Amino acid sequence: MNVGPKKAKVTKINAKKVVLKIEKPTEPVQQTSVAALAYQYWLEEGARGDDLTRWLRAEQQIKSSQEQQ
Repeated sequence: MNVGPKKAKVTKINAKKVVLKIEKPTEPVQQTSVAALAYQYWLEEGARGDDLTRWLRAEQQIKSSQEQQ
């Protein structure tokens, strides 16, 4: 068995510049408001269920109400 040095294969890669634009909301959602609304949802659901789902639901509700104003 002949084991010799392997030849390297050089490949040219054309890289494109990628720019991500992150927009900040004009009015940030206050965590205390989200927490209070998520807590209200928790009480309505009989003090059980998924915390993250309630938090995201409350956050979306507050964002939607801010956009309507």
